Amino acid sequence: MRVFDEIRSVQSATTEAPGSVDRRRAVSGLLAGAAALIGGGVLAGCSTTADGVQRQTSGVGTAGPPSMLETRDPDLHILRRLTYGPTTTDVDAIRTAGAQAWLDKQLDPEDLDTAGVDNLLNDVFPELGQPAAGILEGFRADGDGIRLATVLPASLLHRHVRSPAQLYERMVEFWGDHFNVPQIGPPSTATRIAMDREVLRPHALGRFDELLIASAQSPAMLLYLDNVRSTVDAINENYARELLELHTVGVDGGYGEADIVGVARLLTGWSFTRELEFRFRPRRHDAGPVSVLGWERPAGGDLLEHGVQFLHHLARLPQTAGNVCRKLAIRFVADDPDQGLVEDMADAWTAHDTAIAPVIRAMVTHPAFADAPPKFNRPWDFLVQTLRSVDASIDIGSPLDRRRLSGLVQGMGQPPFRHASPDGYPDSETAWLNAGGLLARWNLVMALTLPADRPLHTGLDRLVDETLGSSAIEVFEQFAARLRHEALADDQLDLLTRLLGWTVGQVPSAGELDDAAPTIAFAVLAHPRALYR
Repeated sequence: MRVFDEIRSVQSATTEAPGSVDRRRAVSGLLAGAAALIGGGVLAGCSTTADGVQRQTSGVGTAGPPSMLETRDPDLHILRRLTYGPTTTDVDAIRTAGAQAWLDKQLDPEDLDTAGVDNLLNDVFPELGQPAAGILEGFRADGDGIRLATVLPASLLHRHVRSPAQLYERMVEFWGDHFNVPQIGPPSTATRIAMDREVLRPHALGRFDELLIASAQSPAMLLYLDNVRSTVDAINENYARELLELHTVGVDGGYGEADIVGVARLLTGWSFTRELEFRFRPRRHDAGPVSVLGWERPAGGDLLEHGVQFLHHLARLPQTAGNVCRKLAIRFVADDPDQGLVEDMADAWTAHDTAIAPVIRAMVTHPAFADAPPKFNRPWDFLVQTLRSVDASIDIGSPLDRRRLSGLVQGMGQPPFRHASPDGYPDSETAWLNAGGLLARWNLVMALTLPADRPLHTGLDRLVDETLGSSAIEVFEQFAARLRHEALADDQLDLLTRLLGWTVGQVPSAGELDDAAPTIAFAVLAHPRALYR
């Protein structure tokens, strides 16, 4: 296939360090194996444009590997959609308690013990608990811009890999995309760190109207979309436009240019202090009449409260319920979600006064969730899933480990808090399924499995020790069970016996098993099933 010719040409053009012959040989074999595993399936719907970029052809390849539907385990399906990839602990928990009880706990994260993760992060990154002005003052004192830019991405990755509150972390990430504010300099980075603590985390599974108001009053948002500059004499429409188009009613929400201007006028004077805390400035505010989407400004009363009342109204509109619930269904269910599912979620939104947890429960218990097609992993999903699968040991306090992690993240193409536009990173197979993206994923798996290049300590050595003395087929099956919690696929077995030259019944020696472990792990972790959830 042309796509694999391109991938191999990119790989062969990569500069190899002296003495890397073994790595080159291993990479060659693994790439050939990847082509054999993936060539007939995942990339069947890709075509190459004139500029050499891989695009997804319409209607092709979007259902993922058929075997995922044929052999779907309901518990694993829930874990793969609502966590960053099941671990043995997760599987045991959902099997023991049952899916309903597991979901109940995940929807009430305060009952989950996250103290170990939280305390470690607060020790390593005290900025996580500081006000934005204090964070910025610390940066100005030490001038370490790299550290400042690392605080939130590194803490996010550690939470996603280690936190037991997996659904909560997924929701924090979802709202981070929904209310996207990138880190584009020290002031925005400082306010974005505060936004994560003060806006997204307190409201991730709370009520949307409260989250919307907290977002609108966040200095990070006020700075990013210029509302801090909007005054009665110079109205800025940037935030008002995104508030309607992205955050609430959606592009088809029934508003026009006059509504955008009305919202912008209503929110003039929403600003912040030198200490980077929200402040309403009445002298900058346009106090004239406003009528937007069925809401009329009261003739009297508190001017700031008028804006708050409007946001409550906006959050409760059926257009907002439909738009946000559809985005949630896209994130957790399918690129083109069932309309009945979206409507049931929107009904739960309305019935529970914009509360988010009942909406998630309505989504998970709807038949369309259980019957959903495989969902292609975004690069970040694949990164965290792989780290969890190999039980990567990350010393988040080590600058070296943080640099190694940063290299892995950058190579995946979805670095956190770097998406410049307010719509957040895309969430569709067509956006991410391409030759460059697959190469990055294969390189990630190889980096975590090839002994000479492992950037982090993993649990693969323990897995090798546990399988010593087993037959080849038993080894393959144990790797599949431990790393992916699923049965070995026929194409994986065929590939491994060809690459390793083993018969299924032979018992590999300790040396043979140690040498073969990266190949076995790659066949499991880079399989088409691992690209989807």
